[in-house]
Amino acid sequence: MTLETGKTRRNSSLWLSLVLGLAAVACNFLFFLRPPAQAAIPWLSLALALAAFVFLGLGVKRLFGQPRGIAARIFGSVVALVSLIFAAGGTFGFYKARAVPASADAPQIGQTVPAFTLADSGNRPVTLAELLAGSSVDSASGVAPKAVLLIFYRGYW
Repeated sequence: MTLETGKTRRNSSLWLSLVLGLAAVACNFLFFLRPPAQAAIPWLSLALALAAFVFLGLGVKRLFGQPRGIAARIFGSVVALVSLIFAAGGTFGFYKARAVPASADAPQIGQTVPAFTLADSGNRPVTLAELLAGSSVDSASGVAPKAVLLIFYRGYW
């Protein structure tokens, strides 16, 4: 559509689609910050991605439905492609986040750890009791540590 001055209107639908797609992807990262409404974040991400798809369709229809210069069509196509990638990434993140298994049996902070034996960097078995007793090979001073720091990575391979 052209204005009376002969200038074409900006395609705000494409830009809105890009912003919504970016927000959908950002919501997937926001999930790991543990905000109060954490359970609603994947659904918000999906809603933003779906809205991005709707505005992307409107923007592409406007881009190729109106007379525009070749440079404007190329630039609009690039913006549409980037918007499509972000919206698809938000949707993909929603479905992949739902596939992560629940962490009901994961250890909690401050929970007592049961006795265990794991391989060290030299592939030798080391028990928790050995670490706390200070009799491990890596202990040069022979002084028993007061604690052992265990780091658990949630995920599956």
